[in-house]
Amino acid sequence: MARPREFDIEEALEKAMQLFWTKGYEATSMTDLTEAMGLNKGSLYAAFGSKHDLFLSAIKRYLARDRAVFLANFDGPLSLKDAIRSHLIEYVGTFHKGVLVPRGCLAINSLAELAAHDEQVALLINRHIQGAVSFLAERIKKEQAAGTISGHKEAKALAELVVVLELGLLTGTKGPLRGIDDDRLVDLVLENFD
Repeated sequence: MARPREFDIEEALEKAMQLFWTKGYEATSMTDLTEAMGLNKGSLYAAFGSKHDLFLSAIKRYLARDRAVFLANFDGPLSLKDAIRSHLIEYVGTFHKGVLVPRGCLAINSLAELAAHDEQVALLINRHIQGAVSFLAERIKKEQAAGTISGHKEAKALAELVVVLELGLLTGTKGPLRGIDDDRLVDLVLENFD
């Protein structure tokens, strides 16, 4: 009969996610993981599988959390344009300025580090990005039908423009883009909604 787990699996996964977020996938060793998670290798493998399996679980956890924040940013009394502005300036902008998370965005960091040679990571993050585009495109279509946003531009293209700006800002969180004027860029994107 198998012994019951003597650790909180969610807490251990959170610790792994935080470590991957700080160090990246390649630079995180199994020793780093066992120490951070407070597990021996046998328990880690039994609960999560390989390092790669653990990383996939950690990135899924991060993406689920990110999606919840993204949806919450658009689930309020603000108009869609104001919600987009708020999301890009207040949420993404704080990442960009290093105020919220100086280590950047785990999804974007992982995309840059692994997507070229890790199809599973690329697929997970691409689905996440496409989900954001689809969500925004549907919201834009509704606003266009109601006449609150100009209907002369394709909703999906507008959604992609917003998401590409978000991705661009997140990509620059750890590098030379810190001098970019986020407010000006957001205003330029939102001019397309008039």
